[in-house]
Amino acid sequence: KNVADMPKLVEGLRRLARTDTLLDITMEPSGLHIVEGSNEFYIRIALKDLSEVIGIELIVSDPHLSYHETVTATSDRICLAKSPNKHNRLYVTATPVSNMGTFGAANNNNDHYYSSGIGSSSGSGSGSGSGRPAPAAVGFGGFNGLDGPTSTPNGDKLVADIESRTIFPMVQDTEQRAQLLANNYGWDIDLARRVWAFTYDVNILSEMCPTPHYMNEVKDHCISAFNWATKEGVLTESPMKGVHFRIHDAVLYSDSIHRGGGQIIPTMRRCMYAAQMTAKPALVEPIYLAEITTTQKTVSSVYAVLERRHGYVISEDQRLGTPLILIKAYLPVRHASNFVVELRSETQGQAFSQCSVHHFQTMEGDMNNLYDDMYQLVLSIRTRKGLA
Repeated sequence: KNVADMPKLVEGLRRLARTDTLLDITMEPSGLHIVEGSNEFYIRIALKDLSEVIGIELIVSDPHLSYHETVTATSDRICLAKSPNKHNRLYVTATPVSNMGTFGAANNNNDHYYSSGIGSSSGSGSGSGSGRPAPAAVGFGGFNGLDGPTSTPNGDKLVADIESRTIFPMVQDTEQRAQLLANNYGWDIDLARRVWAFTYDVNILSEMCPTPHYMNEVKDHCISAFNWATKEGVLTESPMKGVHFRIHDAVLYSDSIHRGGGQIIPTMRRCMYAAQMTAKPALVEPIYLAEITTTQKTVSSVYAVLERRHGYVISEDQRLGTPLILIKAYLPVRHASNFVVELRSETQGQAFSQCSVHHFQTMEGDMNNLYDDMYQLVLSIRTRKGLA
């Protein structure tokens, strides 16, 4: 609260990061200190202890939730981006890996879903891209141009195998991975060999140029741009999840001096952002699996609390030999703030819950509708990060 106490705050946050390994503390360039943890209650206790130990009063924002970005359809055009020197052109589309829009959370143990900011933030940022009418597209598995299926062949199975580490992004041999994609997922073997890179967040980069002149020389630059873009998406600079980028064509200058990393990397990044924006972008939110133990008399109250918070019950079982009922439900993390407090209040302390992140789910909404909840959420996140 007092600017003169800033050195004490910085030192206190450093000590907190060393003593509590369950918290992740970062600082944005704008000066905003971010404390990330597994749940809201844990963060509030840590910040209260920090304030008492260092003896200063803190200004703490409301807790924020970490989202991912994805796409829900194939790009409606092939997007074009020109390099700063105007000598190189790249043509890229984006498509979802899975039609279901559901991603596991078993291998995201290092992710922190709640964060609180200490301080204030300001800044700006933007991304852009341009498009052209689609030329004759090259098929990729079951994909035949922009009118084909809206996801990667057997994408749901591929998502599960990537998250379970059956397929490794960088460790496996290219030919071995291509055979695996062809045999287990129905990909065309020649096009499976054109997969350049993918991440554990199930983002894939493929090269599909009919005449790939000089593409091998700029491959590393394209992969660097792919890693950069998927780490900071165009909507809220959040990591992408479940997006398949395809390079349909490239016009590269014959002189290698004019197609170096400084020309290709930002161009590829802008083109991927444009492809994402033309493929119905959306946010991916974490979903809790809430296990609620209660009595038969308070079951209706538990259902009422879940309904108000957009949760839905998946099972209800009687515990043998006891009068207790075990209710399992999916609950969006963004609606779980003070869930335990409300649950105990509605059931007079007869219900107890345990929540853990079960999977990620694509949010429903339309980014082109100014009054849609997802559009307003994206706008609020961009404002908080200083992007709007």
